[in-house]
Amino acid sequence: MRVQTVVIAAALLLTGPVLGSVSLGAAGQNVTITMRDFRYTPDRITVQAGIPVVLTLTNKGKVAHEFMVYDRPKPMSLEMLQTWAERTSYFHGLTVDASGGKAIRAAGDLARLRVAAGKTATLKFTPVRKGTFEMACLIEDHYQAGQRGVFVVR
Repeated sequence: MRVQTVVIAAALLLTGPVLGSVSLGAAGQNVTITMRDFRYTPDRITVQAGIPVVLTLTNKGKVAHEFMVYDRPKPMSLEMLQTWAERTSYFHGLTVDASGGKAIRAAGDLARLRVAAGKTATLKFTPVRKGTFEMACLIEDHYQAGQRGVFVVR
């Protein structure tokens, strides 16, 4: 088990700056995203499949923001994007522990997490499906203002 932990830690270190603010802790991968009006920092996150993630979302903006992860969309209207994002949510079928924010569910699974201004929320889950996904806030006008990014699972 110790050799596996060292190999995982080495792999994470070798991927360098692509990881954004991901660190390997005793409980798994720790990721911190700061939400502002109207962006995520960092706007690109890379995590490893099969290793638990503790994702902390800190809203330093003046308004509420949401966090969603879903299949990368093809060009479509914003109204269609909301439906697409809920239908293709990365969290479908995963056990997700959400605290500190308002969990909004679709078909029983987490679709998005809303975080009030000045508050912090946490998502705990183990990523399974590998690929490149979009993360975004789809509250009216936030996406258009640039509050989106890339969520990669290797």
